[in-house]
Amino acid sequence: MQPLELDLTSKTTGGILIVLDWSAVADHLSGGPSIQDVAAVVVDKIVTGQNGERPLAELPIHLIGHSRGGGLVAELARLLGERGVVVDQLTLLDPHPLTSADPQPFPSVIDTPLAIYENVVFADNYWQNYEDPKGQSISGAYHRLWGQMTGGYYDNTPAAAFPNHRNIYLMYQGTVNLNNPVDNGEASMDAAERLAWFNAYENSGDDTGFTYSRLDGGGDRGSAAAPVGGGDQIRAGLNNDAAFGGGGARSSLAWSAAVWPNLAQLDVLANSVVLGAGAHPVTIGTILQLHTVYLDYDSGSTVTLRVDADRNPYNGNGVADISSQAFAVTGGTYAQNTVDWDTSAMANGSTVYVYAQVTDGARTRYLYAAPVLQFLSDVPTVTTFTVPASSNSLNIPITDFTATDNVGVTGYLITTSATVPAAGAAGWTGAAPATYAVASDGAYTLYPWAKDAAGNVSAVFASPPTVVVDTTTPTAYNLFLPLILR
Repeated sequence: MQPLELDLTSKTTGGILIVLDWSAVADHLSGGPSIQDVAAVVVDKIVTGQNGERPLAELPIHLIGHSRGGGLVAELARLLGERGVVVDQLTLLDPHPLTSADPQPFPSVIDTPLAIYENVVFADNYWQNYEDPKGQSISGAYHRLWGQMTGGYYDNTPAAAFPNHRNIYLMYQGTVNLNNPVDNGEASMDAAERLAWFNAYENSGDDTGFTYSRLDGGGDRGSAAAPVGGGDQIRAGLNNDAAFGGGGARSSLAWSAAVWPNLAQLDVLANSVVLGAGAHPVTIGTILQLHTVYLDYDSGSTVTLRVDADRNPYNGNGVADISSQAFAVTGGTYAQNTVDWDTSAMANGSTVYVYAQVTDGARTRYLYAAPVLQFLSDVPTVTTFTVPASSNSLNIPITDFTATDNVGVTGYLITTSATVPAAGAAGWTGAAPATYAVASDGAYTLYPWAKDAAGNVSAVFASPPTVVVDTTTPTAYNLFLPLILR
């Protein structure tokens, strides 16, 4: 493998898609290697930085493999675990590692049997048993099984080899791209395939497959729903460690060279409810809970929680630090921690992302929480207030008076005191007033206020203006100088 060329500082997201093309050596009948031999080469490229860039293992890892590639990524997940790296997701597409039952050269090439190890957080397996090479089930994964899958590769002219086997990865591509048609350069699928391949729960592919990935984030990995009658609950693929609460059994792992610290989960909770993917308005001052699941087999580590303007920890767009805590070595047991976050310091109208960084001093990993947080004040804000510097009328004209609120402004008021008025005080109007009446001439400092339906009143305006009122009309005098002629 050649060194990877990546610039992680130039993106607004930390997502990187890497396609491992091992087709040149994949033919075992022509002397190709086993999947474990290939995985042993690939793992070093993940845990070691390339061309001066940070190691790929610093970011959450989602491995996806089809056919023998399914066996390859399962073995790669195991090898990463031996290095101490937690794999966020393992997706198998009609996995078929080579066994003695497959056509074999002499000597035989036997791949490592499928297994899901304790360093894998979530595993999902999409497979068919209609034609050879058939996929297979694997303990600890969420399974979705198909029989014949009409359309897709079956519609190619000339007919494609192994159309049912290959329709599995076309199906998964259709859960990534929800538009029709989906064309991968070999075959295509459209509304007809979506109708035939997905059931009502799966919603034409929107609610299966890629929805469980961290990049999409829409699927609930811990759901007790069984999308196919009599089939697996989704939580069957979630690690059954108490830290995750899933039902997926895991094979024991030999942490033989484990040196990496890990963040396996980061949740943002409001009132003990986990906030899912998508935008969530949050009132400034709300106390949120940040729940982390972490693991460091061989040493202690420090977990720092931060606020970011995007989802890339490398581009310098950080907003603020929330907390930093040191934790002891965990061994192979996942540990949990929850931190309260007082959001009073967040700016009104800001949109942010929460992420965690874990480091043992030598290695670092990052993990972003699913929700996008949009902070809004729970009180209205006066945004503009302008009056002339002087007025020749006791009714001072108001040039500009605007206010905002996360729900809606219901009242406006002007006073000459910096004391916050009560929401029930006299003088509130439903629209911004055009004038402010004073009783006599003089200099007046005016304070604008706004309120909402809940009775919240805005804070004192940062720069209240002063206006001089002078209604006295100047007096004109007639000067008469007598002219005496002599």
